[in-house]
Amino acid sequence: MSEQVTYAPRNTGLTDLWGLVLAYGLLTFGVGLVLAAWPGETLTVLTWLIALQLVFVGSARMFLSMASASLERGERWLVGGTGALAIVVGVLCLTDPIQTLKAVGILIGVFWIVAGLGDLASGFISGSRRERIWDIVKGIVSLGAGIFLVANPKVSLGFLVLVSCIWLLGYGAVVVVEALRLRSAKHARVAGMAAAAHSPSAPAT
Repeated sequence: MSEQVTYAPRNTGLTDLWGLVLAYGLLTFGVGLVLAAWPGETLTVLTWLIALQLVFVGSARMFLSMASASLERGERWLVGGTGALAIVVGVLCLTDPIQTLKAVGILIGVFWIVAGLGDLASGFISGSRRERIWDIVKGIVSLGAGIFLVANPKVSLGFLVLVSCIWLLGYGAVVVVEALRLRSAKHARVAGMAAAAHSPSAPAT
């Protein structure tokens, strides 16, 4: 008789979805680059780009909350809830009565505050130290930018674009790094499973 050794890490589900996390980060970073490089942005350009980012990010978060087996129950609700809120805010930004500078700034700010609090809460819930660090970094970036926008609702378009660019570039970069870390973790998991499969079985005692 022999005992079969298995390898089953906790975050298998999330590492398998690293490509979606990477797409989410690249889109966020890309929208920031477009806003930074756009010659003479208008409020319409800003709202459409932000709305596109919010709807995609919201859809990605909701999918991750349902598809990732590694998320704790509390994390699942936080990720799914902020994803649903992102979609709602993105759609609201595209409605005619909402398309004023003040309204768009407050909407974006409120979402960033809620998303930041969600990321911070997820950071404290997460069992992995590395996941905790990245969630806390994302939470601080979102919370700081959101509080600034809500506290200064009468900002100019140029200033709103600047704050949005800083958040999009910073948050997108953090998510891209997190996705690459998940990719490395997946490769390590696969290598560990292959090594376990080829190693001699331990004799039964």
